[in-house]
Amino acid sequence: KIPRKSINLSSKRRMIWRQARRKVLPSSFLQVRANNINGDTLAALAVASGCTALLVEAYYRTKLHDADAPDDCVNHYADSLIQARHVQALQTQGLVVIPKALSSSQLALARRDVARFQKRSSGPVEEARFEATTNDADVRQDQVAWISSSESSLTSKDTQLGEGLSFCIDLVRGVTSALLKHDYEGSSLVCHQHQHHYQYRVPQLCQLAMYPGNGSASYQRHLDQCNASLSDLGILEWFRLSDYRGRAITVILYLNDPERTLADGGALRCWVAKLEPPTNLKHLKNQHLFEPSFDIQPTGGTMIIFQSDRVEHMVLPSCTDRFALTSWVDGRATT
Repeated sequence: KIPRKSINLSSKRRMIWRQARRKVLPSSFLQVRANNINGDTLAALAVASGCTALLVEAYYRTKLHDADAPDDCVNHYADSLIQARHVQALQTQGLVVIPKALSSSQLALARRDVARFQKRSSGPVEEARFEATTNDADVRQDQVAWISSSESSLTSKDTQLGEGLSFCIDLVRGVTSALLKHDYEGSSLVCHQHQHHYQYRVPQLCQLAMYPGNGSASYQRHLDQCNASLSDLGILEWFRLSDYRGRAITVILYLNDPERTLADGGALRCWVAKLEPPTNLKHLKNQHLFEPSFDIQPTGGTMIIFQSDRVEHMVLPSCTDRFALTSWVDGRATT
């Protein structure tokens, strides 16, 4: 071995020392190994950091961070609209349709605001509000915007939602409180098997969806609540779909022309799960688990309330622009 030299060597002597050390113990091999170790370490750190960032992003991807308790969303119009018969139908049938939930004047105001909203969305990109969804294009072809009634208090008229649209947001958010006043018990599928109580949370954001009237814009059959297991989804998607796993009540309010006809398309086709499906499921097809399908026309002013874990549905192609305001209420069953 060559002994280490003092750091006070002259430049010439240090150069001679480095040359001698390379002859005795070539550094190329050690340098390669050091580089490989450093590269592997950096790669591992990068992967770990990237995975951590993805998981953190997925965990915090929620619209429930500012959700309210139903008692904080009381709406007197919703209280007068929702009757005991509606709650009974929702409890037993899983779905209830309330025609003319809005008066003609209320609907006219809301449609005026929607038209202004749509016009603003067709302007410069930085002002656009409607955006394509994150679903695959072959699954869903509408455009959506996430809105809250607090936007009506903004000072700029260019960003205000308007009185009519804000009224509709407060109305759909007040539905859960109105249901509970009539002793709504929660999901028929869950309550049918076990006695549960629910803790509900109402998101401040509602979704305004617009299906272009091009004769092809639609949404394939789906269930609003995600009931896939962790092993099916993987940890990343499990976190990302946290909001979907908790969906309990879906409230839809249509803001279309009250004279909309069958020829305009855009109907909501529904399949309601049977409370007591056949016991021998091994050789049965999927349709035997559901009641026969039926269509609901998206007439302006119509409200639909259904249990998010029981009603599969799809939006049929629309030939005229179709607007729907939706609120998904989070409800976690407790014993």
